[in-house]
Amino acid sequence: MINFSKLDRPPAAENWVRMQHRGVDKTALKMFNFLRGGPIWNYNSSKVAVKSRIEHRIDLSTAQKIVTRSGSKLGRPYNLDVVNAFFDYEKENPIDGVQAFDDMYERFPLSRQVSIPIKPLTVVREGKSFVPYFLCPWSSVNLTDYQARLLFTIVEKSIFTLTDFEDSDGKFLFFPKVKNQFGHEERKPMVWSRGQFPLLSDKELAEQIKIYFGAKPIAKNLYIEFLKRKEEQSS
Repeated sequence: MINFSKLDRPPAAENWVRMQHRGVDKTALKMFNFLRGGPIWNYNSSKVAVKSRIEHRIDLSTAQKIVTRSGSKLGRPYNLDVVNAFFDYEKENPIDGVQAFDDMYERFPLSRQVSIPIKPLTVVREGKSFVPYFLCPWSSVNLTDYQARLLFTIVEKSIFTLTDFEDSDGKFLFFPKVKNQFGHEERKPMVWSRGQFPLLSDKELAEQIKIYFGAKPIAKNLYIEFLKRKEEQSS
């Protein structure tokens, strides 16, 4: 029995939208690649370190120890880069506030059985507002304008419709690699805030959900064929 749980349980919103396109075929291909691939390391340790910095004000040395002593050894340099970049960012943009919620977790329904996890890194009370912070530590931000609009639409409907968040200024923090004046790559902050992208209309959102469900069986068939070819090549 082939395990399709990765498709039946979508990843977090910021990762789910990366697979979504306006056409069924392209969406199916991205979903197939998602099924076929699997990272050998992740950014979990840098997320833990940044979250601890915001909520508990740990210092840079402590944050660096978190990412250099946990997770895959292959991913540790990349996680360290994210932590250093965040601390540099926070020097000029301090996050002043008090942790408001413990591990906020919402879901955006695509159907009765399928929903997308919406999980901010942390939620901070800044003045009279609750501000959710999302951390996307990718080395490049390759979301299209449409995918960014889709992301903010989902977050708007799942979090910002809640009474406590109606006036909130939610933020997505990115630290992509860019070349400096010497031609060396270094991570630089990119911040997206609520209201920065126009939301999809209800009709556009419904159409994208329809595309997603139309692409699922195609992606599954592509994966079955891929496994068959792989088995034939090894026999």
